[in-house]
Amino acid sequence: MYRTMPIWISAMASVLAGAAWQISAAAAAPQTEIVVTGESNTSLEQVHRVVVRYGDLRLDQPSGVAVLHDRITTAADNACGADHLTGQSYVSPFWRRCVKAAVDEAVAAVNRPDLTAYHDRHS
Repeated sequence: MYRTMPIWISAMASVLAGAAWQISAAAAAPQTEIVVTGESNTSLEQVHRVVVRYGDLRLDQPSGVAVLHDRITTAADNACGADHLTGQSYVSPFWRRCVKAAVDEAVAAVNRPDLTAYHDRHS
């Protein structure tokens, strides 16, 4: 006489197998967002983060790469705060350095050769 596995054990095994598949699929899924970080030039202790999503872009196309670079640059502008100090008419050197560092770091984090090449040509 043989014993059969209780139905709840079989169901639990199926659930666990499905969860393991979802975790491995999520780990293999391509990255679709990046966090751009910058320090405010009015308060060095204040760090701003802006999330840039790009799952809607085709990064195998030059137009998609250009749009992502524009999104990263805009996010860096926002994360680094005001480009002029109050009462000044010139662009803050701190702000320029902050934006450059934020864009450089974000482009490196995306780790796409086409984006890196575009960034090198346009910076």
